Amino acid sequence: MITVSLCIPSALMFFAGLIVVNQAYSSLWDDVIKQFTSHSSAKVITHAMATIRCFIDATSLSNTNSTKILELEDELSTQLRDIIAGREEIETASFSEDEVLSLCAWCTRLSVLAGARNMTTWIEEDEGGKQSSAWDIISALVERGRLGYKDEETVCNFFPSISVSPTQVYSSLKGLCSF
Repeated sequence: MITVSLCIPSALMFFAGLIVVNQAYSSLWDDVIKQFTSHSSAKVITHAMATIRCFIDATSLSNTNSTKILELEDELSTQLRDIIAGREEIETASFSEDEVLSLCAWCTRLSVLAGARNMTTWIEEDEGGKQSSAWDIISALVERGRLGYKDEETVCNFFPSISVSPTQVYSSLKGLCSF
């Protein structure tokens, strides 16, 4: 009986240590997500993605990994919707220079993430019909690229689908590797 009672405090300390480690790991994830979603530099975004890949390889922390990758995807959706907010017809709406730069940075993030993760489910998500899916928005932006606005040329360069149909781009996204 004495042996069992001596083991309980050490077991509690072990689990308390695990909780602290998990909180620190979650905090580290938050920092990397912030880097990924706030920078426009392809180099910074790529390094953040490499870190995320390392996180995903830590299978013992898969619950935290799953939660955090969903948070990252949600943040990307929010960013896209914030950029196009208030525009009924994306194909003909005007965008400020800052919005064009934000779209370029967003496209870089999507490109890097889609290069490492299957984004099919995310891109189709429309929250039960309450919002446009990311795919609908991207398709509208591709159509907008056909208008040939010189100021928005950099955004169009992220969508190789200017001469390829949106369906072909979507199909290629479906075939990307996943984690």
